[in-house]
Amino acid sequence: MTRWTLTGCCVLLMASAHCQNAKADSIRIQWLDPRMPEIERVYSLARLSSLDTTLTPHSAAMVALGGQVTDTATIAFKRALGYAHFAFGTRYNWTDDRTPAVMHLQRALGYFNGVGERRGSAQVRRTLGGMSVLAGDLVSAFRYLQPATQEFIALNDTSGAVDGYLSIGYILRVQGDPAAAEEQFQKGLAFIGRGHPQERWGVLIELATLYVKKKDPEAALVFLDQASVLVRSGSATDGRDEVTALKGEALLLQGKCQEALIQFNKSIERTGDRPNRRDWKAYLLARIANAYSCAGNYAHAYRYAMEGSELAARWGYAAERIDNLNALVVACEGKGDYREAFVYSQLAHALDDSISNARTASAVSGALLTAEFKSTQLADSLISVQRQQQAEVSLSKERSRRNFLLVMGLVAVVFGSISYRQRRRTQKALKRSDELLLNILPEEVAEELKAKGHADAKHFDSVTILFTDFKGFTEASEKLSPQELVEELNTCFKAFDHIITARGIEKIKTIGDAYMCAGGLPDPKTSSPADVVHAALEMQSFMIARKIERDSQGLPAFEMRVGIHTGPVVAGIVGVKKFQYDIWGDTVNTASRMESSGEVGQVNISEATYALVKDVVVGSQLSVVGVGDGSATAPKRFGAGARTTDNQQPTTAPAFTFTPRGKVQAKGKGGMEMYFVHRSSGW
Repeated sequence: MTRWTLTGCCVLLMASAHCQNAKADSIRIQWLDPRMPEIERVYSLARLSSLDTTLTPHSAAMVALGGQVTDTATIAFKRALGYAHFAFGTRYNWTDDRTPAVMHLQRALGYFNGVGERRGSAQVRRTLGGMSVLAGDLVSAFRYLQPATQEFIALNDTSGAVDGYLSIGYILRVQGDPAAAEEQFQKGLAFIGRGHPQERWGVLIELATLYVKKKDPEAALVFLDQASVLVRSGSATDGRDEVTALKGEALLLQGKCQEALIQFNKSIERTGDRPNRRDWKAYLLARIANAYSCAGNYAHAYRYAMEGSELAARWGYAAERIDNLNALVVACEGKGDYREAFVYSQLAHALDDSISNARTASAVSGALLTAEFKSTQLADSLISVQRQQQAEVSLSKERSRRNFLLVMGLVAVVFGSISYRQRRRTQKALKRSDELLLNILPEEVAEELKAKGHADAKHFDSVTILFTDFKGFTEASEKLSPQELVEELNTCFKAFDHIITARGIEKIKTIGDAYMCAGGLPDPKTSSPADVVHAALEMQSFMIARKIERDSQGLPAFEMRVGIHTGPVVAGIVGVKKFQYDIWGDTVNTASRMESSGEVGQVNISEATYALVKDVVVGSQLSVVGVGDGSATAPKRFGAGARTTDNQQPTTAPAFTFTPRGKVQAKGKGGMEMYFVHRSSGW
């Protein structure tokens, strides 16, 4: 019985080897056929390199010569093709250690540059840039992609140029420069022109993603609508899921819970139960849960998040499970079950910690494959100098060993690639949560909260508080629809946000149509009383210009009072469910009285603030002015708005002029000295 069993196994192994050799021969014929499209030959060599263990970069380069060629340039060009194709084959096997592929591509790049083959050189640089992005080396990626993109532009290669713009834009976005990233995406859109719908769809999706991350859903929806047109017309294929999911994300940012839910449901219906889309389904279940929580339906949110968590746990999708666990936390808090919310929060943190173990496994699998590649290269070199008979014996042993290592390596690669993807998703989720926290709290307070689990209240001796209030808000609200009223408030408050951010002032809150901010906290060095006065004057200038614009259109417009006072306050976080950074003290009440005692179009300041800013001159504050040819900016001590150049000295004119109002009765305060402040005429 044992003898018959061994005989059967031998027969099966011989048949398998014969089929494998026949398949390799068929693929080799495709690789050698010059009539086939270049990309098909690339894939043929990629598949061949996984079947024929005797194939090396050197032998591939020799096969690429295709006969007796004596022309040096042709030999160099063919060798470049051989090395580039073999590098693609190595990358096709997808190892975490891309060192062998990079080595082959560098060799191919040298050959292409030597014979002046611009297109081949650009394609190799683009591939090296893409591999550097995957490796996290964004600096090297940029150095490869920049000249490659310029070469594609010179060659009028639309696909290559647009791919370069998208890759460079991605790098800039990851490095935290969304404005520069958008510029690259817009350049790609302009280069496309009217044709190439698939490339156009790719750029539109990148722009939409950029604006979703910037929390600007209106702009994101504009690009998504254009992408939807391409998908509906059939010009861009396989793009519906991305468009639908991004629309859901944008609508969720707008607070349109039901509309976002419709989009997510459309996407999950198309996904179904396909095995290759389980991770996408888990991602969508978390978004559906968030949409239900947004709508206040916490029971449905809990059910969908639980389903997504179980699906992600069953198939090992760590990032998607963290998304669903966080959705469960929100749903449980909405239901008032804080104990269960705490349990799911702890599970999410524990799962995030466990992902670090996968990094080690990924590194080990990459090291194994690198060692395998080096040992194969050494074996090929030894075999080439041995006699033919000895070479055949050694080749047979090497092939058996390689087949065994290939099976083991593929298992490690699958595990490593899944771990890599999950790690990237988790990093993105952590970055999104940090951005959300910084949007709610000052950076120093947010860091303290993350480090200690709570933030201590602090006393500040001198904080300058600014209050605004719109006159005639009730009358204007009667003439506008609720949507128009909110949009006009949003326009004004967004302008105020930009003004105070530029001057290092901290926004505290909005109360109805009132806006409150403070200078000198949480770090007193970030802004001065003069910065707050400048900001108030800029706010009034904006409101006056806005009223002129609205009046010309026959639309109701707001007019505004502004009050400022300086004094001591206590600042800290209140609440346990939704954090709120706030300030308390008599200084806050006095600043409010400065606003209510002021006049429309004026900035009313207290005697305390007047004493701090009356001697301020142009040139005493920090400003950012151009350097050199205007290609960069740098800080200089030339004052807020100081008119100067690199070759001029700052002026010392007074920054403000004041109109004393004498003692004005303030509610609950009695008579108080007040002043209207204006910019000096020298500005």
